[in-house]
Amino acid sequence: MDRGNARPGTESGRLSCEYKAPVQCLFWDRSRLAAEDLKVETVVLTGVMTEICILCSAFEAFNRDYRVVVVKDCTAGRDPETEACVLQRIIALEVGWVLTSEEVIQSFGKPNPMNS
Repeated sequence: MDRGNARPGTESGRLSCEYKAPVQCLFWDRSRLAAEDLKVETVVLTGVMTEICILCSAFEAFNRDYRVVVVKDCTAGRDPETEACVLQRIIALEVGWVLTSEEVIQSFGKPNPMNS
């Protein structure tokens, strides 16, 4: 699919997007360079389409040696069963930690238990 040729105002009268980004959100050149400059070690993910975008971003971060935290009450999937499966059976077992927003907030300013 050539994403660069879509233009608004097609003959059908529908709007089309100019560019559709890949499903992972993190690692375009600017984001990657900023993370390296800031010496980021942990990526905290929130958002929609848990079973697609969050999952792809989690694996991308993991594959680039970042610690991955997904905030489970700040994500949404197509349906609760699929979202729960992705969070607990894939992300929690394979690539990182699945925490609540309260757990993430409480962790600020404390020694990082993930370093032990």
